[in-house]
Amino acid sequence: MSAAALILGTIGVLYGAFLAFAQTDAKRLVAYTSISHLGFALLGIYTGTRLGLQGAIVILLAHGLSTGGLFIVVGVLQERFHTRRLDELGGLWSSLPRLGGITMVLALASLGLPGLANFVGEFLVLTGAFAVNRPVAVIASVGFVLSSIYSLWLIYRVFQGPERASHPGLDLNAREVAVFGVILAAIVWIGVYPQPVLQAAGSLVEFLVNPPVGVTSPSGAAGTNSAARQMEPVADNGSLEVVRDRP
Repeated sequence: MSAAALILGTIGVLYGAFLAFAQTDAKRLVAYTSISHLGFALLGIYTGTRLGLQGAIVILLAHGLSTGGLFIVVGVLQERFHTRRLDELGGLWSSLPRLGGITMVLALASLGLPGLANFVGEFLVLTGAFAVNRPVAVIASVGFVLSSIYSLWLIYRVFQGPERASHPGLDLNAREVAVFGVILAAIVWIGVYPQPVLQAAGSLVEFLVNPPVGVTSPSGAAGTNSAARQMEPVADNGSLEVVRDRP
């Protein structure tokens, strides 16, 4: 089961990236990047390693921020230009510099730029996968290259090149900038200082890596933790109390 899940996760990383690059609709492009990101999460979960599980948690959090931000960008474009087609957009950087700059940072986060949240998760996942299955880790790392292609392709098609929009659009107002500011601050914070997230998930990760006796971990191995606790009846009143395994 573990090996099959690792292979499926790797396929998801590459398949989602290829589909994203082939899209002409900005919303579909962003949606297919989710398949690639969640492929990394699946890969991390089924490594069964501490690093892999930590990476999967960070990826899920970072994915919600970066991809959620890109969906908001697509919504802004839809509202201003009434289209999501990449061949009907272009050259918008001069008229929408604030939106262009924010989209650039979100795209860089999506492709896994060091210092941003997605990089931390993907690096941890690949490190954990390399310890378990090196060929799978090497193949999945190609997802880094493919994510760079589709992320920069989105920026180029929407904000660079000749201007194709039939009418100029309004740039972001203060309220919209504030919304994006919160998202970007969280992405940078996790990318630079992920320790609070890793510490918050530490007990769960430890439970999955060293499950109690009789509990199966994501990697398929049954727990053998000698420090696992079990319930025993107390003789005098029949109540239950937690005691440690005796040798």
